[in-house]
Amino acid sequence: MTPSASGLQKTLCIPVRKLAGFLATINPSRVREELRAKIIQYQNECDDALWNYWTKGSAKRSESPVSQPTQLDLPGDDQKPPQLTENERDLLNTIKRLDTGNRQLVAALKATNADYIALLESHVYLLQEYLEAKADASALNYTLKPQHAFRKKPQGQAFEGFSTTGDKGARI
Repeated sequence: MTPSASGLQKTLCIPVRKLAGFLATINPSRVREELRAKIIQYQNECDDALWNYWTKGSAKRSESPVSQPTQLDLPGDDQKPPQLTENERDLLNTIKRLDTGNRQLVAALKATNADYIALLESHVYLLQEYLEAKADASALNYTLKPQHAFRKKPQGQAFEGFSTTGDKGARI
């Protein structure tokens, strides 16, 4: 629920980790023209990342400036335009503080993202080892089970099979 002037409003939320999947489902023909190229580029990058992950075992994000969002630099303290009012200067200073904080967050997120990817890769490796060991144990267990050479005759009659001497058809 989100508070508003008219009271609490219901809000639809999506977990951040699901945002990439949601954005990949957007139909580019149904968005504004100025956003269409970015949506298509994003979806192509998602396709490439998924293809590389499933075929090569990992996906690395391209470092090309085209795919990286850029943040414009704000004017420095020495560049105070004289036409700004005191409120506008205060607002500009607040924006500069927020900009500095955002840049620090971006740097921290890059480091955290790299650590998180390494953690996920280690879990994938451990899971793969576990599944391979489980498959090997299952195969070994299957080969150790006694093989039954007997089959029951219809209507509950005697069993037919191989005797210990190897004679086929002996009644046991």
